[in-house]
Amino acid sequence: MGLGAAKRQAINETVRLRMAALLPTDDEQVGAAAPAALPPPISPSPPSAVPPAPSSPPPPASTSASAALPPASAAAVGKSAALPPGAVDVPDPPDAGARIRLASVLALDRRAVAGLAILLLFAVGYAVQHFWLARPEAVAVPALAAASAVPEPGPSAADSPSGGGAGPPEASSGPGAGPAVVIDVGGRVHLPGLHTLPGGSRVADALRAAGGPLPETDTRGLNLARVLTDGEQILVGEQAQAPVPVQVPGGAGGLPGAGAPRTPVSLNRATLEQLDALPGVGPTLAQRILAYRASHGSFRSIDQLRQVSGIGARTFAELRPLLTL
Repeated sequence: MGLGAAKRQAINETVRLRMAALLPTDDEQVGAAAPAALPPPISPSPPSAVPPAPSSPPPPASTSASAALPPASAAAVGKSAALPPGAVDVPDPPDAGARIRLASVLALDRRAVAGLAILLLFAVGYAVQHFWLARPEAVAVPALAAASAVPEPGPSAADSPSGGGAGPPEASSGPGAGPAVVIDVGGRVHLPGLHTLPGGSRVADALRAAGGPLPETDTRGLNLARVLTDGEQILVGEQAQAPVPVQVPGGAGGLPGAGAPRTPVSLNRATLEQLDALPGVGPTLAQRILAYRASHGSFRSIDQLRQVSGIGARTFAELRPLLTL
């Protein structure tokens, strides 16, 4: 009970002090009310039998003081007086409208935000373009051309036949390195006959083109790695004919060593120089033989040589013992 009484006494003291600050003092009330309390001057009037009416009483001082207070002060006084015992007066919160006005002033317009975004995009694009154009680029160094190989001396175009294929075979890196060659594959193979192969092909390629050798066929006598020449004949599984020594007529062809035994020349493998060295065959006739071989394929027999223009019966009789397929 003592604590509640002390708290009420403190509240009453606070209310009294506020009332004292808001309301005028007694002297001020007397000074303010004195002019109102004075009776108006009485003008002389003739005496009358009727007594004068009593004047109205002056208004109470409290009413005049309350009317003189501003509305806010009066509301504060009323609120303080209306507080229940034990309550504490809490001041009103600040005006929320001021905060709203401040937020509206600081807020950015949507169009301003969009403009800033566009400017930022332009700046980023310019930076990317500048970086892309200024980047270092690798300069490709042209490869040095390989030194061309010096061609080996060989027969000129005037001495070589028009069909090609004459002369020693040139080394190649593989099939397709030169013009196509026509090869006659015979003997024990599945597909004997003429076969066209890419330039630079070897004996093994010719065997594959002919379907391969028949079963139990001996191919040890063939050099499978040898490069083929145009118009060549390959016999598979057949023994090569032994060279027959022949007597070259004395003085024939004007060659030294006449009368000595010679190895027969293969019509299908002979070069221009080998054919030119035969008796009765010169450069012109040798070129005709190579041209015929290039256009008709390998010779099937020695008698087929008679079909070459310029070889008569006498010349053929001299060449027959010196030739082989």
